[in-house]
Amino acid sequence: MKRTRLQTRVRDFMTCPAQATPPGAPLEQVAELLADGSTGAVPVVDADGLLLGLVTEGDLLRDPGPREPVAAAVMSAPLVAVGADQTAAEAEALMLGHRVHHLPVVDRSGHVVGMVARDGVASALGEDESELRTEIVGIVHACGGSILALDVHDGVVRLHARVPDIQAARTLEQRVNAAPGVRVLIPTTEWGGELGGQSPDPAGAAY
Repeated sequence: MKRTRLQTRVRDFMTCPAQATPPGAPLEQVAELLADGSTGAVPVVDADGLLLGLVTEGDLLRDPGPREPVAAAVMSAPLVAVGADQTAAEAEALMLGHRVHHLPVVDRSGHVVGMVARDGVASALGEDESELRTEIVGIVHACGGSILALDVHDGVVRLHARVPDIQAARTLEQRVNAAPGVRVLIPTTEWGGELGGQSPDPAGAAY
């Protein structure tokens, strides 16, 4: 039976196996892996295959300074990773919330089993709604907030976000409701460490 969009798991579209590198690998070697790969990032792992960091094409432009020019000198760490059994929507929420374009995929023991990139996630979720998701992300960030979860399907937006205060929450929900393509907004908004609530009214916000 074909999976629905919301049932698509990371393992269904991840790049596997991941082209990983040890922390002591020269940057020239890392550059070759990036050139040969398709995700634009290389996970850095220890001798047991456990995730230590991530090197992207942008990281290679970073000056390692007085340190030896190896992967450990330019890698991003600590970093966020996604589980192979998590959904594409959860992977997207992690990317949006942390403002990253690549995610290492790990098993329950923390071993790297694959990689996913932003375009792969967008493809798994449906390209036709990617522009609306991008616009909503911009609205959340403009309100000083961060995304905890986001799902868009047929104009129905389920948004879980954290913002600085109740006024930002009201502004956020008003702007998302007004965005072209949004038919229904079902918000869950947090501010000041408290859960603002989820609107029971499919026409809009709870305030």
